[in-house]
Amino acid sequence: MELIRHYMENDRLRAALNALTRKTFGFDFEGWYAAGGWEGDYLPYALMDGDRMIVNVSVNRMHFLQNGQERHYIQLGTVLTDEAFRRRGLASQLMRVAMDDMRGDCDGFYLFGDLSALGFYDSLGFSRITETRYALREDARQALADRAARREASARFLPVNREDAALAARYREALQDSAARSALEHLNRRSLHLFYTRSMKTVRYCPELDAFCVLGREDGETVLQSVLCAQRLPLEEILSRIDAPVARLGFAPEASDAKWFEAQPWDGGEDYRLFILGDALRAVQTQGLCFPALSHA
Repeated sequence: MELIRHYMENDRLRAALNALTRKTFGFDFEGWYAAGGWEGDYLPYALMDGDRMIVNVSVNRMHFLQNGQERHYIQLGTVLTDEAFRRRGLASQLMRVAMDDMRGDCDGFYLFGDLSALGFYDSLGFSRITETRYALREDARQALADRAARREASARFLPVNREDAALAARYREALQDSAARSALEHLNRRSLHLFYTRSMKTVRYCPELDAFCVLGREDGETVLQSVLCAQRLPLEEILSRIDAPVARLGFAPEASDAKWFEAQPWDGGEDYRLFILGDALRAVQTQGLCFPALSHA
């Protein structure tokens, strides 16, 4: 077996990764990569058996503003093993290599672990913590949507025309230049945002504010996943321009916006558990934070 580091720019090895992710998860990275989504902060590690990739663990360098303090974390993701090579300890060996490479270069490690692999991450020394999710107060939800419906079109967030190249370029600029607006702000957001929004189907634009937002759906309800605007605007101003009643946020609001929301502990439900390694990351639980939905790798 051969250990390969940081190979994303190698066409042959990237094709091998894509084959493994398609086989295991049903998706690949090629469209995102071809569209310029990879910007160097996604660093995959792999074990190869000839031309066949058998294990991958990817390092994601994450730069956050955490309640005003800059933090550099490593998020581990794309952890997968070819089914013919499972239960041999290969993934844990590869993860230790990746973590050893990055240990002196970050404030801690975290990952979102599948429920079927909890013991695996426990054995690597990770701890489990809970995040906090923020639901819009019931009395405010419909009132804000009603205010949005009464506004002129230019004052509301509307679906973008995916054929509008100039607006797509403006969206990429906004990903780079947006003002911080959450208590755990993902600063090097552009690459992961582009992974999730490359089709632009979930992106909305407000001409009056020159602002974008990303809306998701969960359990039949609307989730505000991201706001991208050069101005620092109160969340009330954003929410009152979105027609669909927003049920909750996909990020932790700043203290000045928290009055609109009910804080709810969240352990990942039936999807995942959050694992951490490093004392700085404990503040995610103690300070009532959550990792932005579009920062999950």
